[in-house]
Amino acid sequence: MISIAALTVGAYCIGWPTHYPVLLWIVGVNWLPIAADILRADLAGERLSSSSLGSYRTVAVLISLLAGVVLAVGLRLGARGIGSVPSPIKTGPLVSSPVSLRGAVVLFFSAYPIIFALDLIGYLSPGLRQPAWAFASVKFVFLYLLAATVFRLQRGYEWLLLAVTVELVNGFTGFFSDYKEAFFIVAIALVSERKTNAKLALIAGVIGVSVIWLSLIWTAIKPEYRNWVSGYTRAQIVVRPFGDRVDYIVRAILSEGLDYEAANLKLLNRLGYTEYYSKVLARLETSAIDVPSRYVSAVQSIVMPRLFFPDKPILDDSAVTTALTGEEIDSDTSVSVGYVAEAHVDFGFPVMMVPILLIGVMIGAQARYFMTRDAPLIVRRAFCAGCLFSTFGYQMNIDKALGGNLVGFIAMAVTLKFGYPLISTWLADRSNDSQTLKAMTS
Repeated sequence: MISIAALTVGAYCIGWPTHYPVLLWIVGVNWLPIAADILRADLAGERLSSSSLGSYRTVAVLISLLAGVVLAVGLRLGARGIGSVPSPIKTGPLVSSPVSLRGAVVLFFSAYPIIFALDLIGYLSPGLRQPAWAFASVKFVFLYLLAATVFRLQRGYEWLLLAVTVELVNGFTGFFSDYKEAFFIVAIALVSERKTNAKLALIAGVIGVSVIWLSLIWTAIKPEYRNWVSGYTRAQIVVRPFGDRVDYIVRAILSEGLDYEAANLKLLNRLGYTEYYSKVLARLETSAIDVPSRYVSAVQSIVMPRLFFPDKPILDDSAVTTALTGEEIDSDTSVSVGYVAEAHVDFGFPVMMVPILLIGVMIGAQARYFMTRDAPLIVRRAFCAGCLFSTFGYQMNIDKALGGNLVGFIAMAVTLKFGYPLISTWLADRSNDSQTLKAMTS
């Protein structure tokens, strides 16, 4: 009940349902890892305090829920109370015109060679990795434009299905589980439309079932697949040809040997993320933690870009987790304690809520920036969602979360400022359909 109340309060703080859905999404992805631990304990008929970590587990959950509410307050403060449709700075035909279906389809698929090139640059050049991948994330903006346009017009679903399938195949055959992002963007676009009909309700259900099913499959095959795809090198690389990877995944899906029950338990364990925080609390109690300030290190990492400081240490989540919890992590895995736990280490309770509030203010201000640009509402929403939907998840360490957020914001802001005007006329739906215009501006 406390976790549900925390989510409800967080949603109220950001002004839901009148506020933009991506802010609720951020509140939700910070709430889910906490709720998953509570649900897992309930399903097992256990109390969190009865675990080996005792009361530390309960304290970690309660403080994390409070941090989520504080983050939501910060989001609202940063957005300065804007509603779901902030007015752009200027008005005019191109600001009020929606996006054409043809333009959205061509934009998404024609941009793929550029996205591929940016991804390749990121893999080959450590100094350019973060900015290259930040600009490559513009594909989520294009996917949002396509999804929102399809939902607005109630046609073109075959193109949306093709786009999601392309993203699914690319993500599922990689080393990391990057298949979910496309579903998340489509879900945010669906909620943004705020329409209630049987077709859209069915799509929402399919998205939910698909994400759960694919997550169970990935959880079941991940250990062996990662060993195989990396050539059994225990490194986070992909050495197998694309066709072989597709064949491996298909055979795994069709196999009768997948243990969905075990995968379900593993997935729930993976979603829950307060255990590491409770281990940090236990070590803090004995003053066993002696590490440099994590938040100061994050700021230092930002002001020392790898392009100009190639000898800067690689950000290693597992090394940080070992230093904070005393628990050794396998070299071929990446495990973090999360920015909330790191705030507790740096500042203690309750002062830790101040930096978390400021993080919310920063994200809210970024949302306001995108939502007040000179562009159609659908474009403003697309850039806002593409920039923020994956920012500051509960499990992210502060160094990667803060750096990724700021670089991603700059990349999206630059693209919207200088890239969008080049295609705005071509992309706009210039029809005289008054109902279409009304749907986009209401």
